[in-house]
Amino acid sequence: MYKILIEFWKFLTYDIWRITENEVSRTKFYFLNIVKTLYLCVNRFISDRLINRASALTYNTLLAIVPILAVIFAIARGFGFSTIIESQFRYGLGGKSSTTETLLQFVDSYLSETKSGGIFIGIGLILLL
Repeated sequence: MYKILIEFWKFLTYDIWRITENEVSRTKFYFLNIVKTLYLCVNRFISDRLINRASALTYNTLLAIVPILAVIFAIARGFGFSTIIESQFRYGLGGKSSTTETLLQFVDSYLSETKSGGIFIGIGLILLL
C-alpha cells in the first residue's frame, strides 16, 4: 500500500508533467490535464494558506461595513435622503431582519457619536471627491 502511494505521488508530482499530447490518446490527455489542474489548485490552496486569507478578508470586510454605511448615511442625511437610503438598504438586504436592524442601530450610534452635523460631513465628503 505504501509503495502504491509513493508511486502515485511520484506520478502526480513528476511523471504527469512529462507526458505530451503525442504519447497518449486525446481522451487520456484531456483527463491528465484535468488531474494537473486539480493538483495545481489544491497545491496552491494549501501553500498560499487561502483559508487564512479568506478569514482575514472576511474579518476586515465586516469591520469596514459600519463606517462605510455611516459615511453613506451621513451624506444622505446631509442632503435629506436618509429615508430613501434606509429603505433601499432594507430592500437590498431582504427586508426587515435582525441583521438589518442591528446594522442600522450601529450606524445610528456611530453617527450620534460624531459631534459634527450631517450637512458638514456630506458637503465635506462631496468636496473631497
